[in-house]
Amino acid sequence: MITFTTTRRLAALRAQAGLVPGLRRDAKREATARQQAESALAGAQAAVTSTKEALGTAQASFASRVAELEAAASASTQGAEPFRAQLALRVLRNHIASVKASGDQAAIDGLRALDAMLGPDPEPEPAPGTPLAATQPPAAEEPHDDAPTAGPGQRYHHPHFISAERQSWGGIRYGFREFTGDEPEPQDPEGLYEDDSLDWEQKRQVLLEYEAARDLWHQARFCRDATAAFCAATPGWQAYVRARSAMDAAFAEFRDTEDTRWRAQVLRLGDAQDQAHRAAVGWDRTAAELRRLEHEHYLAVSTGHELSLCEVATRAGIDIDSWHLGSFYGVYRDRLADQVSDAISQQEGRLQKAGVLAPISGSEP
Repeated sequence: MITFTTTRRLAALRAQAGLVPGLRRDAKREATARQQAESALAGAQAAVTSTKEALGTAQASFASRVAELEAAASASTQGAEPFRAQLALRVLRNHIASVKASGDQAAIDGLRALDAMLGPDPEPEPAPGTPLAATQPPAAEEPHDDAPTAGPGQRYHHPHFISAERQSWGGIRYGFREFTGDEPEPQDPEGLYEDDSLDWEQKRQVLLEYEAARDLWHQARFCRDATAAFCAATPGWQAYVRARSAMDAAFAEFRDTEDTRWRAQVLRLGDAQDQAHRAAVGWDRTAAELRRLEHEHYLAVSTGHELSLCEVATRAGIDIDSWHLGSFYGVYRDRLADQVSDAISQQEGRLQKAGVLAPISGSEP
């Protein structure tokens, strides 16, 4: 009995001893995982600290820059508050421009109402007795420096600039020589922002002048490109019209075709359908290019200065009222080829129905 009890205990001890290596391995893995987790946590904390430091540096730099700008504005006759408003408007307009350039049609549509509400940059009320060049008093009177065509800012006029006339609603109407679209795109003059001889309002008037010049330039370029595209597209549309007319005529002939000639007429209709579909596919490529030109033009000009394809065609004396141009929102949609495919399906369906209701003599019902 004593020997049996001792043997069982020895066996249990041996079994427990066999578990020790596994426990040691588990403990080692747990320690390794704990070290890795602590290392990852330390890295994350360091990244958060670095990000906070970078953000603090950026905020300090921005605050310093704004303080400098406000100090410069306070030194002028306009004061800091109007300057803050102008700065906020400039930031908002830059944001609208970046969204328009992104090509996201949903975002663009969402901002159109806001952009329309802002309208053109508001002009300050002219100081009493401050005319522009278009209504300049006799030469005996000195021109005012805050007029867009007079003072230090006149050296920045665009080469096509002719005149500037303040409107009753407070804006400025700029006159330019006609743009062709072949000129370089008007860009804000170099050195304008660093020119200390101009105050903020004078610089803003120069920027407005160049914004108006860019809109006119983009309109001229769009008219040039779209007119050339219209001329190139006209034969393609005429080819489609002929093919579609031939297809419809071939289908209409079944009303007067004798039963013995239906097989030949079906073959003629099939050929006409194929030609019409090919012409529609070719036209869709042309229409997509036209819509892409229009879409890029919309993104390039200020809201309210866009030209449509129909407006350009009217100016060029080209009739495109009957053209199928589809729509473009980043992707061309409403394809003409789909309409032709639907028409073909309808024609074939009617022929099949006619064959069931009035089978040709000698054919299966």
